[in-house]
Amino acid sequence: MIPLILPAVHKNSDTSAGALEAMFKQYGAPLVAKMDNGSEFKGDVPELLGQYLVVPLLSPAYWPQYNGSVEAGMGPLKTKMYHEAMRHGRSGEWSSDDLEHARWQINTAPRPVLVRRFNLPAGLATPQLIWQTRKPITKDQRLEFIETVNVKREEVMEEFKEAGEDINKRQLATVARESISRALVALGYLKVRRKRITPPFNLKKMGIIR
Repeated sequence: MIPLILPAVHKNSDTSAGALEAMFKQYGAPLVAKMDNGSEFKGDVPELLGQYLVVPLLSPAYWPQYNGSVEAGMGPLKTKMYHEAMRHGRSGEWSSDDLEHARWQINTAPRPVLVRRFNLPAGLATPQLIWQTRKPITKDQRLEFIETVNVKREEVMEEFKEAGEDINKRQLATVARESISRALVALGYLKVRRKRITPPFNLKKMGIIR
């Protein structure tokens, strides 16, 4: 489900914060906000997330594979925008209407995977329907999640120390990502059907740092 997508003149934190706050007010704030390390997610964005008690989940620096699902979702969206513009005789010139129509197409298209997961008739298994029937996050759930993240962070920090790893800025980000993942699993918000593969903590062996 794509709740909001808008064209922007400038790629900056003011634009991002405004779009995020609009979604939070309309749909409610999520537990976690996944984002990369771009400048458009700095500035006012961390303050906004703190105001709504949303935990930021930052992607590893220079690790685009971590954003695979996000990047993959942009491909179909751009294709649908292209065809919508072509349908109106505006090849290469996309409008806001083309963008919104493409978003609507993606949100209302039935998905076979949703038929199996939610036991719905094929015609009703759309991202939009699943989104509309979701349960709102309560304040107690939000506070419980934040507390669980903090507990899991202590666990991961201990594992780093036992492995003899020095905790630097980049590794703190790794700790944060692992803590959020474990908290989501512990509270039943994230289910792992296959054997879970935890990324190695030693970044030198991974070739990320030297």
